[in-house]
Amino acid sequence: MGVGPYRWVVAALVAAATPAALVLARRRRAGPADPVGMLDLLPDAVLIRDAGDRITYCNRAAETMYGWRRAELLGRVAPDLLDSHVPVYAGTWTGEVTHRRRDGSRITVLSRQAVRTDAGGRRIAVIEVNSDVAGSQQLDQLKTDLIATVSHELRTPLTSIRGYTELLIDGDAGELEPVQRRMIDVIDSNGARLLTLVEDLLAFSRVDDGTLTFAAEPVDLGTVIRSAVRPGVRCEIAPDLPPVTGDPHHLARAVQHLVGNAVKFSPGGGEVAVRARPDAGGVAIEVTDHGIGIAADEHERLFQRFARTATAQDGHFQGAGLGLAMVKTIMEGHGGRVGIRSAVGAGTTVTLWLPAGGPSAASGPATVSR
Repeated sequence: MGVGPYRWVVAALVAAATPAALVLARRRRAGPADPVGMLDLLPDAVLIRDAGDRITYCNRAAETMYGWRRAELLGRVAPDLLDSHVPVYAGTWTGEVTHRRRDGSRITVLSRQAVRTDAGGRRIAVIEVNSDVAGSQQLDQLKTDLIATVSHELRTPLTSIRGYTELLIDGDAGELEPVQRRMIDVIDSNGARLLTLVEDLLAFSRVDDGTLTFAAEPVDLGTVIRSAVRPGVRCEIAPDLPPVTGDPHHLARAVQHLVGNAVKFSPGGGEVAVRARPDAGGVAIEVTDHGIGIAADEHERLFQRFARTATAQDGHFQGAGLGLAMVKTIMEGHGGRVGIRSAVGAGTTVTLWLPAGGPSAASGPATVSR
């Protein structure tokens, strides 16, 4: 059907950074399969054009998106049929375009295109994957609303559970036997982990709707850091830290996330240290561990939501992959930045940098947008 070598199809989708590539690659690893049939399983419209822009292949999603049957699409000149033309002759291209449907209506799509060339560099085929922008935006909004609603509903009972477990731990209901204390500690630990996850989800829902704000007040970073550090973690704070303006609650939260990760990924009780020092007109906060480390090719995506390293997944470490994304959000809301140094088996150092600023630098709450 003119699809061409299967490897080129997958490689083209990967080069164009399409989610479809992940689907194809996973199915390919599962065993031999017909690439044409597999493309029909994708939710996005896939078109393959020859050098003259004639459609040589389309999947079922393309029929649904544009309203033409496959037999009506094959052999037609795509720019004429869809009333849209993007001149892509090499490499990849991604952008929004407007296409015409069979009934004359228009649809805006996010189009990802990749070109196949011959040995002489001449274009011989183009594969494009088109996603309905309006549909994706509606789905994103539904997901955001659902997460916010569920998180709100979970926060109250989780806060109550943690409150009562603290009362039990403090002995308000009587002295606990050692085995009872261990059980309560497990409940408290998991309750804290769930509450942190809920708070992160709520914060990201506020980022998405533009309502997440950070206070702007004088911050004693030494006090903030000490409040966020767990017992057993070494803490070194320089005595000459410059004043910083920001939100002490969220700054403590950022440090807590980093310390939590450092402890979690240091199996066997490896040393974890937090250091704060003046640095380049601001303050640098370093959280260092000597744990399992992170491969260099994973550093860039670590601060995306729900990103988890291959090492973490292989080692069955718990986590939703939201902590570092939240740290980055907090730093950007304070005009700061975050960086990472790590290698597999050599530990990790995450550095937060905040600009110096005394009380006069406070100009009102900072709002973070998506």
